[in-house]
Amino acid sequence: MGWPEIRQAFIDHAIIVIRAQDISADAHIFFASRWGQINENRFFTPHPDAPNIALVLKEADHT
Repeated sequence: MGWPEIRQAFIDHAIIVIRAQDISADAHIFFASRWGQINENRFFTPHPDAPNIALVLKEADHT
């Protein structure tokens, strides 16, 4: 599935799920930038190798 099909799926359904992702930080940033300007979140810890990727983590003791 290429970019046009992914974009159309979002237009048609207002949500997309891409399972079993194994992509680099650079590929993640490239994919995100296809949607528009990346909003860097200052409330989450930044990824150590890519500061414009926020790490959203839930630890085992979090509810």
